[in-house]
Amino acid sequence: MPKFMTYMLLPLTFCFLLVSTSQAQWIIKTEQFEVPPPIAKKATAKYGSVSKTPTAAFAALAKAAGQELAADQTTIYVRANGDYAAESNALQGKTKFVYDNKTESFSIVQYDEKKVMTGTRKDIKKTTEQAATAMSDIEKRMAEAMKNANLTEEQKKAASRYLPGFKNQAQEEAKVEDTGDTAKLLDRLVRRFVIRKSDEVTTVWAANDDRRLAQTARDIQSNMKSMVKMGREEKDELEHLPAGYYPLDIITEQSGMGRRDVRINRTTEITPGDPGTKPFYVPGPKEGFEVVTLQDAMRGMMQGADQFRRKR
Repeated sequence: MPKFMTYMLLPLTFCFLLVSTSQAQWIIKTEQFEVPPPIAKKATAKYGSVSKTPTAAFAALAKAAGQELAADQTTIYVRANGDYAAESNALQGKTKFVYDNKTESFSIVQYDEKKVMTGTRKDIKKTTEQAATAMSDIEKRMAEAMKNANLTEEQKKAASRYLPGFKNQAQEEAKVEDTGDTAKLLDRLVRRFVIRKSDEVTTVWAANDDRRLAQTARDIQSNMKSMVKMGREEKDELEHLPAGYYPLDIITEQSGMGRRDVRINRTTEITPGDPGTKPFYVPGPKEGFEVVTLQDAMRGMMQGADQFRRKR
């Protein structure tokens, strides 16, 4: 996926999934990191499995082993009028996503590159539809080329997951387990749910203390999915949870191609109240930032792709 598309879709999706824009104001802090295999083994030895390991414990286990886990930090700001912003400090650089609810428009600030991209909900829908069409064509060509490839069953599963056209099969139905395990996160009672697929196990520590937040998250998520369609749809963690629940911490264990990856997405703080206006400020030319529209960026990308094909 092109870099600017990644900057656009990830914070946008994250905001739509986790926050309510209905008469509520919050500051929500989160972090995302990968767990090295040796630390995952230590977690399994101490807690019985990666799934049962408290997300905060991974950093402590790494520190005890003389390591430090590099985490991306994201802070989400929500206003009662429906505006929200997401500031991310990641290894790829500092970015900010700002959404104006009244105009249904957004801005993506890339601080390291001193660039700002602007657009609207309609732009996002049009862009993702174009991208989905292009991806579908690529998938079909690759699927045709790989039909006679000598692949192992594991490789076929990986190909069918990332290239839907490679193998026409019904989407695998995940198995959801309510473990009954409970804990306290951020002074909220959470429950552990495990979502299993053939090549992925996702653990969700979810709370149900704020039904307005949970229901609004589902409504917004449904709206988001109707706008951003990128090929075969799969249910996400929120859709697998019982009504009234919303995720706080998520552990994803993915296996394939001879390796096992463990990723963590944990909420570190939820503070109710007005976040103020500063997080919603978008710099412009007077601060030395180049401002482009999403449509202009897409046109530039498509022109570059056409030139590449002609050269070949």
